[in-house]
Amino acid sequence: MIKTFYSMLNKDGILIIDLDKEDGSFHMDTKDFSGHNGFEHKYMENILKSVGLFNIKSETFFNSEKKIKK
Repeated sequence: MIKTFYSMLNKDGILIIDLDKEDGSFHMDTKDFSGHNGFEHKYMENILKSVGLFNIKSETFFNSEKKIKK
């Protein structure tokens, strides 16, 4: 999938990947959640480098808290 995104970028294009790694508690009150719990920055950096992306900047640009019942 990353290779496909990379091939679609224009010269000087930017690829943004959202969803920092979390422990699963964010969706613990969502019945039958089958989504994803996010990515470690270093893990994604390595994948991006492996398909030829360069000048990679990894940062958390938004962080929020969710109140859960437990």
